Amino acid sequence: MTRLQQISAVLGLCLLLAFSATAAELSAQVDRRQVALDETLRLTLRLDQRSVSSPPDFSVLEADFDILNQGRSTQLRIVNGRSEAWTTWELVLAPKREGAVTIPAFDVDGARSDPITLQVDQSAPADAKGKAEYYVELEVDKERLYPQEQLLVRIRLLSAVPLGDLRGTPLEIENARVVPLGEQQYQKTQGALDYRVYQLDYAVFPEVSGTLEIPPQRFTAVKNPSRSLFDRGRGRQVRMATRARRLEVKPLPPGAERARWLPASRLEFSQEFSAEGDGYRVGEPLTRTLTLTVDGQPASLLPSLTLPPLQGARRYPEAPENSSREHRDGITATQRLRVSVVPGQPGTLELPPLELAWWDTTADRARVARVPARTIEVLPAAVSQSTPVVADPALPPAPAAPVPAQAPVESPQGTHWLLWSNLAWALISAGLAVLWWRARRRSPAGATGPAPAAGPLAGSRPAESRAFETLREACRGGDPGAIRQALLDWAPLRFELNGAATLEAIGRQTQEGALIEQLRLLDRALFHPQAAQGLNPDQLLSALQRLREQKPGPSSTQTDLLPPLYPQSGSAVN
Repeated sequence: MTRLQQISAVLGLCLLLAFSATAAELSAQVDRRQVALDETLRLTLRLDQRSVSSPPDFSVLEADFDILNQGRSTQLRIVNGRSEAWTTWELVLAPKREGAVTIPAFDVDGARSDPITLQVDQSAPADAKGKAEYYVELEVDKERLYPQEQLLVRIRLLSAVPLGDLRGTPLEIENARVVPLGEQQYQKTQGALDYRVYQLDYAVFPEVSGTLEIPPQRFTAVKNPSRSLFDRGRGRQVRMATRARRLEVKPLPPGAERARWLPASRLEFSQEFSAEGDGYRVGEPLTRTLTLTVDGQPASLLPSLTLPPLQGARRYPEAPENSSREHRDGITATQRLRVSVVPGQPGTLELPPLELAWWDTTADRARVARVPARTIEVLPAAVSQSTPVVADPALPPAPAAPVPAQAPVESPQGTHWLLWSNLAWALISAGLAVLWWRARRRSPAGATGPAPAAGPLAGSRPAESRAFETLREACRGGDPGAIRQALLDWAPLRFELNGAATLEAIGRQTQEGALIEQLRLLDRALFHPQAAQGLNPDQLLSALQRLREQKPGPSSTQTDLLPPLYPQSGSAVN
């Protein structure tokens, strides 16, 4: 294979990988997964590209559905220089039979959607409502529930005649939290009338046990409104309202604690670790990511994950990331917690298991979610300095690098040119030296003395003052994390630190035992909340103020006089 053929093969492989990485995706979704035989539903297919060579084949739906309407649209959006294009198909379907009905997968330009399973129920019998031109109804998914358990409330307004200027009030329930889930529209045949249905979905979370009352929901509309600009006569205004509903909120089960109470229909608890590569080493952080997914709870009601003590390593948890996703079947909340673990010694590091108690509302029983323990082998720290290369005595010494041979002198003119160029450079250097000497002689008398030692405060006193004022405000607030950050920001502006700014480096600047002790307590308070009780921010600020007023000196002179802030022996700080 020639070199040109090799390059062509590599380019072709790159193009193939790029095409596979950007392959279009095809997604399918419906507005409802449970419908009655006399209702319609909307199917939406979306392909993430504009041009379509082979449209989807919707004839596969005709066995179980009647296609009442079908439309296609193509859109292009450009945000911050990034373009996004997609093609959408929307269909209005009417089921032909009862039971479990599956919408099959579709194939479009190599992309494939997932199948969707629906539940088609029997049509409701025609009653007095089925003969009315319009009415409103309220439906709940359960009659008895626990505090903080999710309750789904659906309000439907059905109209067989045109209604305009429809107005209503949002759902509000006393002693409960109400979260809107969205609205939808569809058609339904009941009796001899075809209704247009407007549905509103809510998730309700009762806060106390007892009776939960859903007040009547009232709506106003205009029946048969006029669409003519010259006809000021309006249709007749109508009013509709639901009946009040009362539900039972049961007390907590025996032994359940309010602070740790977590009712849900489904809960998943998992963990992930950062890639090991060539293994975990002492001083190098590894990341443990804990993910909690709960169906039937908003993110604001999720409990904080409790981490057990850890031996042989330091632990740095980040702020948890909470998110909620509202859909027609309720709310799904996710909490993600990342914890950086820095091993302090080689050997075996045991990451203990984690457990979370919750209440299964579907089975009405207590459960415990658990992530298993993890055993990690920690290697010694990598050697920072390079290892000197020792020559093998059995081998002859390597020959010296060849010195390029000078070009042969072809004529005396080449030698003269080299001589004159060297002489010119010597004269230029001598002239620059004379100019420098004369400039020194012209400097003011006060400038001839010894120059002040360059230090961190040279030209930065305003910045140091602002940094110390920030440190003062952090001490007044009492937050250990804020105090540590402000202290690390101020120290490099005040002292000449050997290396990075750390609490240990700041401790080397003083021999005052009170300041050293407060720095130790500050370090422990960052990882042990109970240790924050011994931290005195006012005492720490006073000691730092005294240290600030002292004349700065080299920190290396105090290195051997103070005990280290982080001792090398003993267990690591958790």
